[in-house]
Amino acid sequence: MLCWMMLEMTARWTIGRMLPEWPAVLSCVRFRLRQACHLAVWRQQARLFAALEMLAQSKSVTEVAIAVGYDSVSAFIEMFRTMLGTTPQTYFRGRRS
Repeated sequence: MLCWMMLEMTARWTIGRMLPEWPAVLSCVRFRLRQACHLAVWRQQARLFAALEMLAQSKSVTEVAIAVGYDSVSAFIEMFRTMLGTTPQTYFRGRRS
């Protein structure tokens, strides 16, 4: 199940913006909670999976970082390193060899 919030990764979600969509938001959150995945962790994972797909298509790290909603490339690289244990460049260099 894809939550519509994932589709707009760069959006700044506020209560006012979510209220009209509240039933869909609750449905998505309930589903994720049943899966024992905290919403913030789930969103970070969704951003990482989207980034991996773009990086595999040879898009630049800068382009990908902005596309998945990071304000800086260094923050994106740090998240990538934390989640996968290496930088995007090193990760894909090893995969392409």
